[in-house]
Amino acid sequence: MIGAPEQSAALTELWTLCERDERECRETLEQPTWLFAEFTSRSYAVPPNGWEPLFYDEALHEKRWSWLAANEPRVRKAMGML
Repeated sequence: MIGAPEQSAALTELWTLCERDERECRETLEQPTWLFAEFTSRSYAVPPNGWEPLFYDEALHEKRWSWLAANEPRVRKAMGML
């Protein structure tokens, strides 16, 4: 929508990862706190996924701000602010 196809494609990968981990995460949340901490700590133990840097890129923020500026009336209307 804002002209960020790389980020759009990365969302598919992120969705797949979330779907894969959802059941295990839900089960782990029902366990003692230390076990959940152990479960979440594994994300820090592996290299970042390819999609992560795409969402921290300064160019993406510029695209988003440009899109928001160009579509401000539409966004305000959708938010019920007009």
